[in-house]
Amino acid sequence: MTIEHQAKQIGMDFAALKNSRILEIFRTLARECRKDTVDIDDVRMMAEKERILYSPGNWLGSVFTSKEWRWTGEVRASSHPGSHGRMIKVWRHR
Repeated sequence: MTIEHQAKQIGMDFAALKNSRILEIFRTLARECRKDTVDIDDVRMMAEKERILYSPGNWLGSVFTSKEWRWTGEVRASSHPGSHGRMIKVWRHR
């Protein structure tokens, strides 16, 4: 693992620890998604429908980091307004 990847992982771990309660809520929402595949936009949409208040940040990158999720190999442009069309991964629950 390169130094850049290590720094990214440390940042994600710190952000996840700092936001552990909302992260667990988002992970639960991801598990409850009734679709074959899910991405972070789906989870954010579910949170907004449930009127869950959150502050976006690097912790969002930790929603799908557990072994219960498998990346499908697919990426798509985010439709969330604040994401500016950046590419996001599509996941499948194992």
